Amino acid sequence: MKKKAMVRGICSIIFLAIVTFSLSSLSNAQEIPNKNLSSPDSIMYDFMLKSLGGEVDSVAVWNDYSDLDNSLMFVTHKDGDKVSVWNLKTQNKLLEITGFNYPNGVAVDPAENTLYIADRYNNSVKKYFILDILNNNTAPSLVFSSGSYGFTKSKEPMGLSIYHNEGQSYIYATYVGSSTKYIRAFKSDGTLYQNWSTTAALESIKADDENNLIYISNETSPGNVLVYSPNGTFITNFGKGLFTGSSPEGIEIYKCGDDGYLIISDQGSNEFEIFDRKTFQNLAKFKMNKTSSTDGIAITQSALSNYPQGGFFAQSSDRDIISANWSKIAQATGMSICMDFINITPDTTPPSTPADLTAIPVSQSRIELTWTASIDDVGIAGYRIYRDGIQVGTSTITSYSDTGLAASTIYSYAIDAFDMSSNNSTISESTNATTLTPDTTLPIITIISPTNGETL
Repeated sequence: MKKKAMVRGICSIIFLAIVTFSLSSLSNAQEIPNKNLSSPDSIMYDFMLKSLGGEVDSVAVWNDYSDLDNSLMFVTHKDGDKVSVWNLKTQNKLLEITGFNYPNGVAVDPAENTLYIADRYNNSVKKYFILDILNNNTAPSLVFSSGSYGFTKSKEPMGLSIYHNEGQSYIYATYVGSSTKYIRAFKSDGTLYQNWSTTAALESIKADDENNLIYISNETSPGNVLVYSPNGTFITNFGKGLFTGSSPEGIEIYKCGDDGYLIISDQGSNEFEIFDRKTFQNLAKFKMNKTSSTDGIAITQSALSNYPQGGFFAQSSDRDIISANWSKIAQATGMSICMDFINITPDTTPPSTPADLTAIPVSQSRIELTWTASIDDVGIAGYRIYRDGIQVGTSTITSYSDTGLAASTIYSYAIDAFDMSSNNSTISESTNATTLTPDTTLPIITIISPTNGETL
């Protein structure tokens, strides 16, 4: 587990600690949750972010476990082609991430402090380090492009969720761009991991780490929730006939150990259905005041300043975000309160310095870099590449292709490594390379026929 203080300059200069931890150190209360629930009248919200614009769709929460006052909320704006970033204590918007064409799903990986966004009509999933975002570096660190894998059918990624198994993170996405839909999973380095198809009308997706299950909203009439194993084996479905107008949408898990509740937004009835996480039995439902046509939802089980016993967040009417303390929802429905607990061990050990940097020119405008991997006590998050002393890119692997260069020009390169808590190695020794020179030699023409005065 790691943390490191850093300075970020957003609105004002403050100090923020980023914590990286093993998910085994994050747990919820192991009590047996109450399953004898009631369906209350409308529950009054605590906060409303109103008229955000750009057709709000999905929401995700990131908890800063070293200082929960710095916890964040990410909101996708489909028509606005952006994702807004909010501080959950101040309720202030910090910045916007742009460069999308209809962003849909959004998911946070707490194990790596990373953010994933489904860039639907660019047919890609984009990965960001939250540390980079808070330093106003909003360029993606990695792009999972449909073109890279030959996805000729059903591009358009929509829902996203992160599944964790044996210390690894896997990014699951629904692809909805054709009559046959796909569920695809990637490793955090962008490698394709799983791929299966269905004719169901897919929506949101949610991974259940403790029970090794994947839940997917299915809008095929009459609407239900599909349950798969992480390798794509269909297991069961539930909720058939409960969703008004065949419209199950956002899925969230409220965890009490490996038990708890599944909360699913019913867009057609403006309600939220509650299911038993173990048996998938429908237990109750609830409404939030002034909340309607909900797509994405999010839950935090951490004690935040404005949400001392956790919080519930819901998109409403394509324009607002409604939120409430979980204690208010628990009191109204009878659901239990199970809080997150985490033990944080600080770590300030930087990665080792990358070695054996090699730069090979392969054309007049491109130089290929390779190097020997750095070593870190928890794991390397990536490498920064510097050309002539200026950072020009990042890489999660031990190679980089530098393009768009001038011909016959000498360039100097160096790199450093960083881990998931932003501990940085020292910069490597530099190496030089010169792009290739254009060939200006005129061709030599030799006449081989006719010869010796012959004619044709």
